[in-house]
Amino acid sequence: MSLLSVIKLNIFFQFLFILFFFNSVYAYVYVYEVTTKQTRFQTASKLSPTTFWLLNGGRDSIKDLKIVKVFSDKEFNKALKEFKLEEDNKNQLLPKSVPNRPDSSPFIWWR
Repeated sequence: MSLLSVIKLNIFFQFLFILFFFNSVYAYVYVYEVTTKQTRFQTASKLSPTTFWLLNGGRDSIKDLKIVKVFSDKEFNKALKEFKLEEDNKNQLLPKSVPNRPDSSPFIWWR
């Protein structure tokens, strides 16, 4: 095999990998119920639960994160309509209830 054919083959497999990877990254739409210290709301996102939790502050901001329902990637608008999230992708009409967990205490730096 010549060097040129090896390079072409390598580029072809990299293209297939990227195509497969980006088609499978956003395979679902999650509807989350998010509880913070001040509020509780529902929102829809294409981010996985771990990614959503980490990108939105983790334990410092989110006290509880529940997956309410999972849709396929192409049903984002259906998720928004079903949970009445059309305006700003947030439904803040839920009653407040913070879970009683031992890790909800404030951080003290000398611990």
